[in-house]
Amino acid sequence: TITQCRLSNSAGTGASLDTGSGYNTISQSTMTGNGASLYGIWIIGGTSNTVTQSYISNPAGTAARLDAGSNYNTISLSTMTSGAAGFYALLINSASSNTVTQSYIFNPSGDGLSLVSNYNTISLSTIESNSGGDAAVFLSAAHFNTITQSHVINPAGNAANVFSSNYNTISLSTVTSNGAGNKALYLFTAASNTISQCYIANPAGDAVRLFSNSNSNTISQSTLTSNTASFNALYLQGAASNKITRSYIANPSGYAAVLFGNSNSNTISRSTMTSGAAGYDALHLDGVSSNTIDNSYLQGSTAAYITGSTGTVFSTSELAADGPFGNALTLT
Repeated sequence: TITQCRLSNSAGTGASLDTGSGYNTISQSTMTGNGASLYGIWIIGGTSNTVTQSYISNPAGTAARLDAGSNYNTISLSTMTSGAAGFYALLINSASSNTVTQSYIFNPSGDGLSLVSNYNTISLSTIESNSGGDAAVFLSAAHFNTITQSHVINPAGNAANVFSSNYNTISLSTVTSNGAGNKALYLFTAASNTISQCYIANPAGDAVRLFSNSNSNTISQSTLTSNTASFNALYLQGAASNKITRSYIANPSGYAAVLFGNSNSNTISRSTMTSGAAGYDALHLDGVSSNTIDNSYLQGSTAAYITGSTGTVFSTSELAADGPFGNALTLT
């Protein structure tokens, strides 16, 4: 046990737990490194260790890093900060079944949290970036991870990127951006992920974008909002067999939900879609097929506009046009 200590290295790594390091506890301590290839704490194959009530930083690189074989570790009630572009406040790389809880993870110049690993859990935490080219949370080839009861924030860029990552869950969380043209939540070639009971917003860009074979994902009991004419609360392109249910999808200044370019066989059910801008649609379908809208409420200048699309099914739904320049339903 190491407690109430300062582990500082101005030219190296603050603390390193190597292979064979197990069941250790670091508490109420400060760990600082200072370098691009150095770390505040580096766990390299250490298992079942606990870091709690600690401050971990590296202004010039990654603050905390867990590498291959670093499994079943816990970081709780701690702060991890980096100040470097191209680096991370927390990087979990090929390390599984780790838990991060009640912690603050922040990099104003790069990604806050990067997960390139499976079966990890982040809970009750705030994860933040303030970089236009980075994300607060970045999942890449990461599967079966859970982020729950957390705040994911990037005022300048994407809040959460889920790239080539499957079977992950984000629940009971807020995911917010305010970056012009950015996305609060961006799924790219990501399948079978679950988003549940979340608030996802970007007033200056897309709230949620599913792109390029982001298939078989589920969004439920969530709020998705945008507030710009140029982007959407929900945007699907080349994304098929997704389910959106019991959700509120709104854009007072533009399109609420857009399905475009081979976004086929998706279902939106028990949901509300609203647009508040003249000339914009609550639901816009373009070049898609076999989508279903069930038991939902759509309201906009035009409630639903369908062009170049086939096999669309509306069931037990209400479509309401709220202006003189549109229709409840337009087919072209």
